[in-house]
Amino acid sequence: MERLAYPHSPLSSIRALSGLLQIPEKFLIDIATNRDKYYKQNKPQPKSGGGVRITYRLDEKLKFIQRRIKSNIFNLVTYPNYLQGSIKDTSNPRTYDRDAAIHATSHFIISEDVSDFFHSIDEKYVMDMWKYLFHFSVDVSELLTRLTTYKGYVPQGGVTSSYLANLVLWDIETELVIELNRIGLTYTRYVDDITLSARINWLSQSNLEKAIKLIYVMLAKKGIRPNRKKHKIMSKSVRMTVHKLTINSGRPTMDKKRRNKIRLEVFNLKKFANACGRKSDEYQSQFNSVTGKVRELLKFHPSQGEKYLDQLLLIRPK
Repeated sequence: MERLAYPHSPLSSIRALSGLLQIPEKFLIDIATNRDKYYKQNKPQPKSGGGVRITYRLDEKLKFIQRRIKSNIFNLVTYPNYLQGSIKDTSNPRTYDRDAAIHATSHFIISEDVSDFFHSIDEKYVMDMWKYLFHFSVDVSELLTRLTTYKGYVPQGGVTSSYLANLVLWDIETELVIELNRIGLTYTRYVDDITLSARINWLSQSNLEKAIKLIYVMLAKKGIRPNRKKHKIMSKSVRMTVHKLTINSGRPTMDKKRRNKIRLEVFNLKKFANACGRKSDEYQSQFNSVTGKVRELLKFHPSQGEKYLDQLLLIRPK
């Protein structure tokens, strides 16, 4: 199994970090010292399962630094295949549909979710990651921790936040995956969505309980809480889903309700075009939205997607 690794020389000084990021030392230190003023909280959004989601937007100065950290450090990391979300990988795209495809020939699925994943990642674990995974010096690790965390945790909405979420379990996740493989289970994690699957017809109750316990213990070691309300065990006798995609047929597909909703949106857009014309900004916005959904449909249901795309070509904005 390919292991998580940073295959480059460790940074031993802030000067070296400055050179790698191509950003002056003073600028890095000034932004890190005053990091709190570079975050603005967005309006809380309700979650489908209850509660609210708190996200942040970054000032352009901090966003610029985080983009460099992403491109010059995080994009150079070797990520094992069990990490599936928010990772740049042109040879093996880590998209939600690819994650679902990994589990598509399974006989049953175990789905786990994490409660407030980003906000529950304490900055001390981010500091440990810089020091012990990347082997950066203490002063470099402290500076990078300040540049990528906010008020002691990882803020959702930061450019680097999804990468930190992927890496927070760096020292304990691989061994868990190996142990799960031993008992016949495939493990993937799409940021905060954990999926286990088995291609065998039968798994003992003791091994099933062991697998779930191993995941909960792993999360607890980093102070992360599973969302037990979203814990699911699905078998082929019912609809099995990964990221809301149905996988019972052996490949990811959209459910009929979602496909019908897209069909209705195409129909309504044609009515809008006939009634109000195709020149307004509102029409352009709706056209772009529906086109995006149809292109997503095309991934899973090509003939249906192509049919709707042909219809959209006839009503393109003028």
